[in-house]
Amino acid sequence: MVSLAFGKSIVGQFTIMPLYLCIFYPTMGLLEGRSIHASMEKLQKAFIPTFITGSIWIPVNLVNFSIIPPGAPRIVTINVVGIFWQSFLSFENRKVALQVSN
Repeated sequence: MVSLAFGKSIVGQFTIMPLYLCIFYPTMGLLEGRSIHASMEKLQKAFIPTFITGSIWIPVNLVNFSIIPPGAPRIVTINVVGIFWQSFLSFENRKVALQVSN
């Protein structure tokens, strides 16, 4: 069970996370009224640090799928960690936005 959870976490980290970040930062830039060039510059500056920090999901998912019982406890676990993850994304987006010109 642990190896399956670990495998799923690794696959998610290296497939879904890069795609998510490649959509998140340019979209946020465009919604902030930035040019496509400036939005892509945000992605270039933020991708690596955010991807590395996003690796927190590997142990979270490992614990969630191997130890925590199915149902509501798993949902609560992901939602609590998700609040901190979204807060980090907002902070990182703002930090990079201040570094990138329009």
